[in-house]
Amino acid sequence: MKKTILILILLLLINGSILGPAWGKNSKMRIAILPFSDASIKERWWGGEWNVGEGVSDELVNALLKTNQFRIIEREKLDAILAEQDLGAAGRVNSRTAAKIGKILGVQYLVTGKVTEFSLKNDGGVIGHLTKKLGFGIALKRTTARVAIDARLINATTAEIIAGVTGVGEKKQGSFGIALNSTALAFGSTKFKKTHLGMALREAVKEVATGLANQAPAGAEMQISDAKVIAARRGSVIINIGANDGVTKGMSLIVKHVINELRDPDTAEIIDSESIPIAEIIAVKVKDRSTTCAIVERLNYNYRIRVGDEVIVAE
Repeated sequence: MKKTILILILLLLINGSILGPAWGKNSKMRIAILPFSDASIKERWWGGEWNVGEGVSDELVNALLKTNQFRIIEREKLDAILAEQDLGAAGRVNSRTAAKIGKILGVQYLVTGKVTEFSLKNDGGVIGHLTKKLGFGIALKRTTARVAIDARLINATTAEIIAGVTGVGEKKQGSFGIALNSTALAFGSTKFKKTHLGMALREAVKEVATGLANQAPAGAEMQISDAKVIAARRGSVIINIGANDGVTKGMSLIVKHVINELRDPDTAEIIDSESIPIAEIIAVKVKDRSTTCAIVERLNYNYRIRVGDEVIVAE
């Protein structure tokens, strides 16, 4: 029976009806990047013209996409959820609220952080006036631009901090250069990116993105929590997780049956459970929030697959 099922799956693979190019590759993690805080910066020399924390978050989106390890929630959708949950201020998002946001957005991980330094220090002066139209003038002597960022990767289910990284960027310009005028340049604009402050920012963001990508769980190490069987049929099962949770076509999963629930003797609250693997399944049709799986092998014939059985990623 097992041999017959495997042959059928292989035939479907050849025809391309089950698996595409993603076969054998690690699935990308679905994440949301929350607005960074810049409240810890004491010298706010740029006035109210720039939202530094928000700008850094936007830069980090591009940097993380370049690592090819993440799927990132769109900014508009994230802002709408934060506003709806009254969590618009970056400083109000912490480990206690992270799990709630992650569940609503359908993401596995959240990225939070703060900008700890955003400085532009001049040793000399400016020749002439800083023009509103151009946004710069001629600077004499030396200017040092420095940006420092702290970021955390948080499990959206458990609120556990998975990784913490720091990125620092610094650029110096010599005797003659460009003096920055924040009232004339838009944060993140092409002109801004050409300045030493813009280059220092990208350097710091790139360091953060690389650090998060290196420390993030990958492939089978990705945790899929609260996954359950929602329908059991002959030869197939449907589970309550899908593409939004990181499931991809061809992913191997294990169905586990709970044989004993461990309860607190005083409150009767379930604090743990004992379960055994009863079947190996493979994802064949992945939707955003559900997946249809083929049964590859029965691991225990004493228990039938039932609605409510647990599902984990196969090691």
